[in-house]
Amino acid sequence: MAGPENPHSYNFRLLNPQSLNPRPTPIAGMCNPLCPYYRCEKESLQAFKTSRRGVMVNRPHCLLLGDECLGLKCRYSKCTLLAAGADGRCLLATLNPRKA
Repeated sequence: MAGPENPHSYNFRLLNPQSLNPRPTPIAGMCNPLCPYYRCEKESLQAFKTSRRGVMVNRPHCLLLGDECLGLKCRYSKCTLLAAGADGRCLLATLNPRKA
């Protein structure tokens, strides 16, 4: 019998990054500050919508700098999936380049 009255009916499994929703959003294989798994430890990252050639685009903005976010070059940035390489590449994009 499945349901909340039977705790043994639930399937617990390890976290698979490829089955996560939403998916990581690297740009040209590099880590993107607008990725849902990118975090700023100072909580100063905001996304602003700007118009670029008539198309609305999200732009990452750092409140500490008062300018555009530096991404993984910043000392306060981190990837919650631990998929950011030392050179700024998203390791999930290199594992499966067709999906990322």
